[in-house]
Amino acid sequence: MSRTMRMMLCAGMLALAPLAAALAELVLVDADASYPEGPLWQAGKLYYVEYGRNTIKDWDGKRVSVFWRGEHCGPSGLIGFGEGHMLLACYDSNTLVELDRKSTRLNSSHLG
Repeated sequence: MSRTMRMMLCAGMLALAPLAAALAELVLVDADASYPEGPLWQAGKLYYVEYGRNTIKDWDGKRVSVFWRGEHCGPSGLIGFGEGHMLLACYDSNTLVELDRKSTRLNSSHLG
């Protein structure tokens, strides 16, 4: 192997080192999740929607809990909004829902 090839190989391995370290720390959050989408990191928790169960779940680094449930919503997206609030896109009902930190539904707008 030529010196140039060895240098390129070493450079490639060094470039991939952070990726390898990150992959070594991957954690399975919810093995039972039903079509999880829309991850949001807020206030020290990971929030994500479950389209298949009409829920938003949260993970505090140790355990998963149901944060919100809304029948016929079809949650498909989640973003942070304002002071600790979040906006939830409901695909099945074609609505946008605003929730506060305690999962209280504050506002809802039908889209279309």
